[in-house]
Amino acid sequence: MHRMTADISELLRLILNLIRLGTIAEIDHDTQRVRVQVGNNLTNWRPWATTRAGGAQTWWPPTIGEQVVLLSPEGNFDHAVIFPAVYSDQFAPPSTNPDHHTTRYGDGTIVQYDSAVHTLSATLPDGTSVTVEPGKVTSNADDTICTGNLTVLKNLIVAGLSSLNGGMAVTPGAGGGAAAVINGTLTATDDVVAGGVSLMKHPHGGVERGGDLSDGPQ
Repeated sequence: MHRMTADISELLRLILNLIRLGTIAEIDHDTQRVRVQVGNNLTNWRPWATTRAGGAQTWWPPTIGEQVVLLSPEGNFDHAVIFPAVYSDQFAPPSTNPDHHTTRYGDGTIVQYDSAVHTLSATLPDGTSVTVEPGKVTSNADDTICTGNLTVLKNLIVAGLSSLNGGMAVTPGAGGGAAAVINGTLTATDDVVAGGVSLMKHPHGGVERGGDLSDGPQ
């Protein structure tokens, strides 16, 4: 009877250990292994599940304190695979709106798509940079608004009309030459000043009546 009771207790323990909740206690990123705290037990080094690990691969390791699920074949933690993740008091969800698909990163960055208003947003901390290379980026949006400075290190080619509402300052490049070249007619609704000389108001010397020409602008 004692042996039977012990066998039943062991069987119940194994059944209970088939699926358990735990928290990440240690991480070895190089071997893609973690140790998980399950109650009073600390597992050995076990792999965690990822989204893809074949022809395509993803890398998004769990973090210390993250609550996870242990799937342990035969109820043996030594054979467990770790499945991230379960929300906890320490790590709450970044949104509770059912229309949101949201990712919050450790530095505070939030990337979110709101399907109710069809808006994709990225909130980035100071010092964040975005890099796309190589190739090209195509935007088919009707309007693109940049609220900060825009620096173009090479050529800027505009096929449509350019409207500059805040003025324009043009300087020649490092190789010298003209600061601006216009192929076509230049139309100005106000005065044009070149070298301090007004196109509309500059005086002419040597003016005489008849068919003589005046001197050039002074």
